[in-house]
Amino acid sequence: MDEGEFGVYYLSSDSIANSLSTRTELTNVITEIEPELINEFQSLNSTIEAFIVFPRNRIDGKMTINGERGFNHFIADTFDLTLECIRLHYSNDKSPLSAVLGTYSSFFSLFQGFKEYVDFFLLNDLVSKDYKEVQMFDEVEGVFKTSPVPRSKQSYLEYREGSMEFTKRRNLRIENWSKNGQ
Repeated sequence: MDEGEFGVYYLSSDSIANSLSTRTELTNVITEIEPELINEFQSLNSTIEAFIVFPRNRIDGKMTINGERGFNHFIADTFDLTLECIRLHYSNDKSPLSAVLGTYSSFFSLFQGFKEYVDFFLLNDLVSKDYKEVQMFDEVEGVFKTSPVPRSKQSYLEYREGSMEFTKRRNLRIENWSKNGQ
């Protein structure tokens, strides 16, 4: 098998837009949300623009990116915070995902930098124009200091709105790219 110039990477899809509705720490909040709002969120989350790919192979028995971001208390499977960790990885700064991102550094080196990673995966609507900041889905108190899981109905609805808005914008970006190559 020819591995090509960049090697072979086995990838699997991972959710960008996570409703968080099955997280046990959100049970009381979710019961306050109208079921149709949860259903609408979950329905949008099952579309192509609500996914990204990460390497799926475990290296030295360590957790994959998908697994670590789901189990990490400071990320809680939220993509905005995952992308912030990736941004910090490219600038050689620490984050809750530093170890796992470092394990897969050869994958991230394919993109040469954060801008190239964002551009390749059409994540531009989640970063500032200069690529120096990640726009959070909702107001996060002290990034990486506490769990980002919403603690109230209002904060959940803000998270939901931010996540859904990004997913819709990414859908338009993917559509434009497929038609115009940009």
